[in-house]
Amino acid sequence: MTRTWKNLNFNIRSRIWAFFLLVTILDFLGHYKELKYRVVTCEITEPIKEMKFLLVASIVNIRQNLSWYYEACKKCGKKINLVPKANHSYTNPEGISETMVVECTNAQCKKSEFQYIIPINVQDCTGTIGLTLFDREAKRLLNISAYELKKIHDAAGDSDALFPMQLNVLKNRKFGFVVDITEYNVNNYNNIYTVLRVTEDMSIVSELESKIELMSIQYVSLNQVALESDDVVQPVQKDVISQTDESFTPSTVDKSTATSPSKISGDLKRNLQEIYDVDSGDDLSSTKAKRKSTAEETPLLIPKMEK
Repeated sequence: MTRTWKNLNFNIRSRIWAFFLLVTILDFLGHYKELKYRVVTCEITEPIKEMKFLLVASIVNIRQNLSWYYEACKKCGKKINLVPKANHSYTNPEGISETMVVECTNAQCKKSEFQYIIPINVQDCTGTIGLTLFDREAKRLLNISAYELKKIHDAAGDSDALFPMQLNVLKNRKFGFVVDITEYNVNNYNNIYTVLRVTEDMSIVSELESKIELMSIQYVSLNQVALESDDVVQPVQKDVISQTDESFTPSTVDKSTATSPSKISGDLKRNLQEIYDVDSGDDLSSTKAKRKSTAEETPLLIPKMEK
C-alpha cells in the first residue's frame, strides 16, 4: 500500500489528500453544511445578526462566578425549575408537607439530570470572546459526565462558585468551533455565543485556520467596529444560560437543521468552493458506482495554490 502510494503522481496524491481532508471537514460540520462564514474574533464581538460561523481559537480561561453545570430535563434537555408541591395526608387532613418537584415547559418531562454549561473565553490573534460549551461537546472533551464531576467536586468540599480543577484540561488548547449567534443574542444584545460543535483534529484546525487568515485580509467586519483592546467583552446576561432562549438545546438545533445525504454534495461544492477548486461532475460518493466515460475524468478536489 505504501509503495503504491509513493509511486502515484504528486498531483494525484495531492488531489486524493484534498478529497479526504474535505470529507473530514464535512464530517466535523455535521448538520451545518450551510456555513459560509469563517471569521476571526474581532469580527463578531457584537451580535449584529443571527448567523452560524466557523472559528479557530484557543480556550484561554474559564469564567469564575458563573455556574459550570445546570439542572436539565432528562427528556428534552431544557433547563428545569424545582417548585414546591403540597402533599396532603389522608390519615391527617391537617398535616401538609412539601416536596420539590421538577417543572419543565414540557408537561411530559418528569426527571432531571445535571448537564454542562461551561463559560469559556477563547482567543485568536485578533482578540477574545466569550462562548458557552454545552453538555454534548463538553462531555466528549472531558470524558466525564457533569453528574460524576459534580460528585467529585462536592466530595472535595469546594464551593459551587469555583469550577472544578478538572476543567483546567481545556485551557491552552486550540480548537475549531462551530458557533451560533441566536435570535436571543441579537434581541438582547448578548455577546456570549453558543458552541454547537468543536474539534481538536489538527488536520481540520490547521486547514480552517489557514483559510481564516487568508480571508481576514479582505473580510469586511460584520459590525464595522475595530478591536481596541484584548480585554474580554463582559457578558450582559441576567442568568446562567441567558445566551439562549428557553426552547433551545444543542440537540434540538441538530435535529432542526439536519440535511439529507443528497444535499451534502451540493452544499459541499457551494460552501467550500473558496477553499478548493472542484472539477465539474456531481459524483463525489465513495459508495456510488461511477459512470465510465472516455471523455470525462473522475471529479477530484484540487487545493488552490497560494501565490
